[in-house]
Amino acid sequence: MFQTGFMIGSVVLYIVCQEEDLLSPEGNVGVAIGAGVMFGLIAMLVIYLGLFLTGLLLGVMLGIAALLIIEIFYHPSTTWVSVGILMGMGVLFALLALKFSKGCTIISTSAFGGALVATAIDYFVEKLDMLMYIWERIKTVRSDTPCWFSWLILSMWPCMLFIGLFVQWKITSKDYHHDDAGDAGRSRRWNLKRVQDNGENPDKNTRAYRYYYQARRANGDVIAKSYINTWKNSPQSTMQSTASTSVVPSEPTPLNPSNTTTMTALSQQHS
Repeated sequence: MFQTGFMIGSVVLYIVCQEEDLLSPEGNVGVAIGAGVMFGLIAMLVIYLGLFLTGLLLGVMLGIAALLIIEIFYHPSTTWVSVGILMGMGVLFALLALKFSKGCTIISTSAFGGALVATAIDYFVEKLDMLMYIWERIKTVRSDTPCWFSWLILSMWPCMLFIGLFVQWKITSKDYHHDDAGDAGRSRRWNLKRVQDNGENPDKNTRAYRYYYQARRANGDVIAKSYINTWKNSPQSTMQSTASTSVVPSEPTPLNPSNTTTMTALSQQHS
């Protein structure tokens, strides 16, 4: 995302400064790099903006390829044709990138990497002749058709595109999706918010349990002893023990009349 935002911001602003001749070449490069860093950071931090710029870049590159094909059969008479094609395809694929994020990201990064490789080869071999031809197609300026060698250099773009697609689809992007990191982060934030709302401290119980466990391992069952001593010394336990040891007098048992006569006779004999 950072690379996409950096390249879009720096290239667009450099072209504007170069065409308007506002600053010196060194000033144009400095301003373009600063704008590219700012756009790259924004695209990296705001994920939907990064996906939109990734799809926009893919659409612009496909629009450039369409302009090269159209030039073979028809030369546009106005610049609005090329601008309409580039902007239309850019917005279309930007919206598709928001829907099919993984596939569009793989295709866009592969196409952009292939374009960079082809541009580097063109710079070292022909001093950017093919790149200038593409720029003239965007401005709808008539120019000579490049030779076969220039088209051979341009063919490195689709070749590197398919290589990048194969590597990313089969190796680097397998079993991975950018939404996984976002879902994990949202889940952690949600769990932390729920704990904070309930007033719970996830480490408090763990520390207390660890302390009690260490105390029991070092000094025996200290927790049970302290609990029993506290219970014995409480007023409630004292009242319960007193009530359990006190004897409740029973009701007097009525005497049998026969037993009363016997006891009277015994008492007289004894006297």
